[in-house]
Amino acid sequence: MLAGENSVTIQNALTAYIILTLNKYCYNNNDERRILHTITIVNSRGVSDFIAPQGQVSNSLFMMLSNDFDDPYSLSNIAKTIRQSIIQLRDPKVLEPGIATIDGLIRKNIRNNKFLNLQLVSNEIAINSNFRYDWADLVDFGYTDKCRFYTI
Repeated sequence: MLAGENSVTIQNALTAYIILTLNKYCYNNNDERRILHTITIVNSRGVSDFIAPQGQVSNSLFMMLSNDFDDPYSLSNIAKTIRQSIIQLRDPKVLEPGIATIDGLIRKNIRNNKFLNLQLVSNEIAINSNFRYDWADLVDFGYTDKCRFYTI
């Protein structure tokens, strides 16, 4: 029923259910482990041709930090916060300069032999929101319907 609303997807509701279950039954008395926000792998295809044109064969993904949940024990609040964060960060006015800034920082770090530290920090969980790759049917590597693609 929650995913039936216009603003929440099935993926958001499922993620919220997992977070709520972990918070309620595993991290209830653990302030350091209680999940208060997500790091979500989000697809940026179709947002801006500047970033990822429709016909481009690539994983047009970025990692997004959600806003903190106002109530980490509310299924509705968690799901709506995740959806609102995704909508906000997929706005071309936010995403285009953000991607350009991150690209510049990553290139600078690589030149200086510094690498990303992708370890989770307290109060977060990483989610891959990709159901399928939206470009996989554009190419055929000789293994029709047998190829698999993976991301972090």
